[in-house]
Amino acid sequence: MTAIGFIGLRIMGSHLSANLVRAGHAVTGYRQLWIGWRKPSADIAGAVNGAEVVITMLPDSPAQLVAAARAKATVPSTTPPY
Repeated sequence: MTAIGFIGLRIMGSHLSANLVRAGHAVTGYRQLWIGWRKPSADIAGAVNGAEVVITMLPDSPAQLVAAARAKATVPSTTPPY
């Protein structure tokens, strides 16, 4: 079992995180608006604290940078190679 922090639980993120939970991983999620999530975090830092892996499913790179700043983390470049 892997401890996973998941930021961005909308259409795609909610389905991906649900699959991770079904596979037996401990997923803590963050979303600004909560709709029936099993283990929500009050903020982004809480979702990533103690996580072995952090997954972001956000609409664009600026949103990832904001999430990283709130979690006091760094984000690798997400610029596509094309």
